[in-house]
Amino acid sequence: MSGKKVLLLAIVMSVGLSLGFANQKAMASEAEAGITAVTDEMESGTDEIASETDSSDSYVEVATDTEDLTDTDEEVIRVLDTDEDTVLYSGTDGILYQTEDGALYYVSASTGKSVISQLVEISSGSYKGTYYFGSDGYAVKNAFQIVSSSTYYFGTDGVKYTGTGKKTIDGYVYYFKSGVVQTGWQTIDGSTYYFRKTASSTMNKGAMLTGLKKNRGL
Repeated sequence: MSGKKVLLLAIVMSVGLSLGFANQKAMASEAEAGITAVTDEMESGTDEIASETDSSDSYVEVATDTEDLTDTDEEVIRVLDTDEDTVLYSGTDGILYQTEDGALYYVSASTGKSVISQLVEISSGSYKGTYYFGSDGYAVKNAFQIVSSSTYYFGTDGVKYTGTGKKTIDGYVYYFKSGVVQTGWQTIDGSTYYFRKTASSTMNKGAMLTGLKKNRGL
């Protein structure tokens, strides 16, 4: 091989090696950039996850009004704001609370949940008596309530009336036996009266009728 050919071959090999090294360097640079991008993305994702975790763990949203509740929230604990609500009674069975607007609710000691659609008897203290807590968890007040087919009256304080005899409520006379509203013909002190068996648009079940009335529809 002549000297010129050897020299040309050496130049070609040198250029090839230089190009190869440059390509390798470029590839290494691209790889490094890719690793950096992936690392940055992973760190960013970690920060986002940490941020989401911190935000979700920083508070617990609770219902503060019955309008916030859904059909699946019937057994929700009704300790809505015990720092503001007043404890009227605290016993081994539960605690009776009063809200700022005077509504009453009762939290059972055994379940930790507000009592719903049932009677609760408080046997001692200033708030002694039987209460009925409706489907919204609050005590029925100044109203009649049917419980297990019997009709009772709960006063303005939420306590069930337990007496026997005639009692005037909102302008109508009712007859009670041990707190249960009586209906139909009743003889009281030698006189016979009739008390509605069903409610009407203007009168509650158990309201006494006066004057002559037809038997149909009573």
